[in-house]
Amino acid sequence: MKDFFSSGKFKILIGLCAVIIGMMVFSLINEGSFDLTAIFSYASTPFSKVSTDIESGFSDWLSAFTNAEKNKLENETLKAQLDALYKRMSDYDDIKRENEELQALLGLKERYEDITFSRPCDVIARTVADPYLSFTIDSGTDDGIAPFDPVVTENGLVGTVTSVTRTTSTIQTLYSPKSAVSVRVSRSLVRGIIEGDIKLVDSATVRMNYIDKAADIVVGDVIETEGSEMYPPGQIIGIVTAVTIEDNGLAKFAEVKLLVDPEKVSSLYVITKFNGQADASAP
Repeated sequence: MKDFFSSGKFKILIGLCAVIIGMMVFSLINEGSFDLTAIFSYASTPFSKVSTDIESGFSDWLSAFTNAEKNKLENETLKAQLDALYKRMSDYDDIKRENEELQALLGLKERYEDITFSRPCDVIARTVADPYLSFTIDSGTDDGIAPFDPVVTENGLVGTVTSVTRTTSTIQTLYSPKSAVSVRVSRSLVRGIIEGDIKLVDSATVRMNYIDKAADIVVGDVIETEGSEMYPPGQIIGIVTAVTIEDNGLAKFAEVKLLVDPEKVSSLYVITKFNGQADASAP
């Protein structure tokens, strides 16, 4: 008991009693009476305010937490809806592209009835170290493709197959000096040979060489394949952008802007058979 009277709790109790007694005396002196209920109410006001503030703060926190959870669920729902929408859009784009490729293939078959085309092929890799921009497609011997097969789009010639596996093929573009193609002017049938020139690659242009000095060829003429064991006739190469006399003065050459830039092509077709085609398996 002695310990209690000397404890801090007892001192606080004494202090509280003194405050209450003081308030009672003050009330009697000034008003002649005192209201014990009012005194206790006044004394407890700070504690009530603290309690009210705590209750209000907890209520605000609970509301914020509830709203956060609600917003999180709404965001997750919206994200799922967006993901589904993006997938549908992607599927739509794929279907649209496939449809366009098949329409183009149908157009090629109608235009060249004596030519057999592969299914639509996609470019899957480009040869970084090749200045003539060779690339690889996702079709090979399983799709009937063989070395030396011509490669085209619905707009024109791209190049030639140089090597194949069961599922892939490497394509040499018209930019390569090795891709010598016998061609003619569609309008006048003037002949020449298309050869790549490293200086013209950046402008998507090739050279048409061995043109007679007096030949009828002008800027704007369309150049197409003449037809050989390597290429069927009538495959568009490009448009003449310049005609120049050779330094020897005996012939001229033309610069031909390719109708299909091999660097930008992403989908194409391989000509697997045509009339007059060389047998790749022949010795």
